[in-house]
Amino acid sequence: MLKTACVGGVARDVLCNEVPHVYRDHRPYALCALAGSAVYLGLTALLVGPGWASLVGVVVATGSRLLAVALGWRLPGWRPREP
Repeated sequence: MLKTACVGGVARDVLCNEVPHVYRDHRPYALCALAGSAVYLGLTALLVGPGWASLVGVVVATGSRLLAVALGWRLPGWRPREP
């Protein structure tokens, strides 16, 4: 899930010689995908069926992304180190 959600866009932007969009706007795209993936992996490790694990993982990823959009969540930006 993380690969298709973020890496394709990053590769596109890098090939177009641009700063990847996912790094510019500080929205939690990758974090939401990572949360859904972690839930899926955790449930499969607990021997939950793959159908249920997939469903819950998708709900977590989609739900967290919808909350991020609705509530305007942003990740903190970083500042370059001063010499």
